[in-house]
Amino acid sequence: MMSRRLHSLAKKDIVDLAYSHIGGKFAGNHLHPAIITLHGVFGAKAHFKPLAKRLASDLKTDIYSVDLRNHGDSPIAKPYDYITLSKDIVHFIKTQVGAERPVQMIGFSLGGKVSLISTLSDECNIRGCVSIDIPPYETPVLDPILLENYDTILKIINGEDGYVIKKGETNWKHKVLNIFKANKCNWNEGLARYFAAGFVMNPVNHSVKDEFLEFKQPLKLMPDLLDELKAWPDKEAFGANGFNYQTQKPVLFCKALKSPFISSDYSLLSKQYPNCTVEEFNTSHNIAHEAADRFYESITSFFKRCE
Repeated sequence: MMSRRLHSLAKKDIVDLAYSHIGGKFAGNHLHPAIITLHGVFGAKAHFKPLAKRLASDLKTDIYSVDLRNHGDSPIAKPYDYITLSKDIVHFIKTQVGAERPVQMIGFSLGGKVSLISTLSDECNIRGCVSIDIPPYETPVLDPILLENYDTILKIINGEDGYVIKKGETNWKHKVLNIFKANKCNWNEGLARYFAAGFVMNPVNHSVKDEFLEFKQPLKLMPDLLDELKAWPDKEAFGANGFNYQTQKPVLFCKALKSPFISSDYSLLSKQYPNCTVEEFNTSHNIAHEAADRFYESITSFFKRCE
C-alpha cells in the first residue's frame, strides 16, 4: 500500500488512474457508448457507485467510475491543474476503454471541468459530455458549502481546539461525522457524509508520526488547491497540450439555481461548446443528490440522444 508519509508531491505528467467497472458483459459492445464518471473535489469513484449500477442496467453499457489523481486509490502527484487531470483521463480511455470505443462523459464539479476539457481531445472517441453545475470558464466564487467544509477538514487535520481527534481513538469515525453534521451548511446527513468521507474511508496510517487524522487527499501539500479549482485554461494552453479549443460535440450543462458556479449568461457556455444545452434545477450544487429522479431522467435522455 502506498505510504502517505510525504514531504512533497512527485511530478508526473501522466498517471494510471484507479477505477471501478460495472457492466463487464457489455465490454466490446460498441452499440452503446461506454460512460465515464468523474467525481468532485473531495469525492472518489465510490460516490458514483449507485448511479453507475443503475446506468449500466438501464443503458446496457459499461460504466467506468474513475479516481482522479490525488483522490481515492489513484497515485499522488503534481501538477493537479485541469489540463493535467484531463490528460490522465485521455490516457485512461486509450489504455482501459480503447481509443476507438465511443465514450460519454459525466462529471460533477471538479470532475465536470475535467470532463469538458477531455471532450476537446481527438485522441479518443468522446461523443458527448454532461457537466454537473460547473462551467467552462474561471469561477472566481466558490460554493460556501465547500468552503466551510474545507475549513473544517483543515481544522481536523491540524488538530485545532474543538477539532482534536487522534488516530485510533475510540469511535473516531463517529466523532468525525458528528463534526460535519454540526456544520449548519450541511443541511442533511448526505452532505455531512460526503465531506467526512476523506477521513472515514482513509485507513489510519500509524507509520506517520502526526498524531492527528489524515485526509485522503494530501491537502497540506496542496496549498493552492482552491485557486486551481477556480481556474480554467487559456486558449494557448489547450493547443499547446493537444486539445482543441472548441468542439461541436453535444454537451449538457446541469445548472443549479442555488449555486454560484454557472452564470445566468448562458452564451458564455457556447464559446467553446456551441452545441450545448442547459437544464436548470432548483437545487444547490449537489444536483444529483437533491433532485435525483429528474437528474437521472435528464442525463439518460441526453445520453440516448448522443448515441
